[in-house]
Amino acid sequence: MKKINITTAGNIEAPSYQILKENGYRISKTENYFIVEKENVRLSGESFLEILGLSSLVDLKGENWKVDESVIDEMLSL
Repeated sequence: MKKINITTAGNIEAPSYQILKENGYRISKTENYFIVEKENVRLSGESFLEILGLSSLVDLKGENWKVDESVIDEMLSL
């Protein structure tokens, strides 16, 4: 089986946009940010890839998306 290898680049924005639309988000834009909304969720960011990451946090963690200090320390030690 071939390994999937994806790197952040300009060609990842359209697929990220498409996934957000397919997941029912309404998309708008302010001067500086894209905004996606559905039901009780409002996410904003400078790119669709960033917002897709935020939507993953919401999908996986819900309102409890924050982590303990130990996780932050672990991440900062990388």
